[in-house]
Amino acid sequence: MKKYIMFLITFLVVALCGCGEPDYVPNPDTLLGNSSANLYNGGLFCEYSDNIYFANRLDGNRLYSMSSEMKDFKKLGSDACSYINCDGQAVYYAKINYLSGNNSLGFSTSGISRYGLKDQTSTGLSEEPITKLSLCGNYFFYTFLDINTQEEHIYRSSLDCEEAEEFLPFNVSPCGVSGRDLYYSGIGKDHSLYRTKTAISDPHLVLQANTMMPVFKDGYIYFINMAAKYTLCRVDTNGENFETLVNDRVLTYNFSPNGQAIYFIVDNKGDSRIGRLSINSKNDTTLAYGTFSNLCVTKNFLFFYDLYNDKEFYIRHGSTARAAFEPPIIEEKGKK
Repeated sequence: MKKYIMFLITFLVVALCGCGEPDYVPNPDTLLGNSSANLYNGGLFCEYSDNIYFANRLDGNRLYSMSSEMKDFKKLGSDACSYINCDGQAVYYAKINYLSGNNSLGFSTSGISRYGLKDQTSTGLSEEPITKLSLCGNYFFYTFLDINTQEEHIYRSSLDCEEAEEFLPFNVSPCGVSGRDLYYSGIGKDHSLYRTKTAISDPHLVLQANTMMPVFKDGYIYFINMAAKYTLCRVDTNGENFETLVNDRVLTYNFSPNGQAIYFIVDNKGDSRIGRLSINSKNDTTLAYGTFSNLCVTKNFLFFYDLYNDKEFYIRHGSTARAAFEPPIIEEKGKK
């Protein structure tokens, strides 16, 4: 009897200890939840393996998934979302229910949520007012809005949001994460290009210039040069070998999956367009004329939003033909 009691106690202790273990496997330190360029464009699409997670504009920006070839659509939750990230175990996103009207349904209006890919359930991790979100390794980097001062600072937190700390005490974007580094443009005293380690806040000046939206890609740092009429430029990681790639006024940009081409939006009043630049040949191909935003890239497609027509479109890489992106609206289970 005593042996049985001791066995039972041991079993319960082991079981209880196991309950306290995290339900995820730690990520590699260099894992990125989404590309920097996608995040600068709102993080509305995020691809992991053969699945695309996206904010369905036709259903209030709620989280959906589909295959890499835009098949097998599924509705994953009721939150309106942006800045979507995925590590293969879960999909993380910034809630924007305050923009969609979801708050009237009792949803938290902002913060960070997690959709588990195994249990297929959504969990709210925080309700803090955040405006941007990126995932790098086992940390979130996000822009925290202080409601009292209306100031935004960069915070870093664990993936359960239990451990959070101020990472950079000024308003910059966390979208420029790249492995063990975060690239950002200063705001306030200057707009120069800086780099800091993601493990510790240790900013270093890379280039003294008037920059925005820096992205590290294949040994270069790309950025929009505000001092030169918002042209698209790049330098090496030492801030040298300066090169102008697009001489037009660039609103935003992104990269093809193989890194051989740059997609960009030209903001030029009556001559605005989406262009595709071959980095090697410097050939510039116009894909569409109009007023656009939110260039997001997956391995097969470029997605973008047409502001004038209030419609989302896509173009297959290597093509110039565009088509409307019209995913289905799926009713939630138990609702009619």
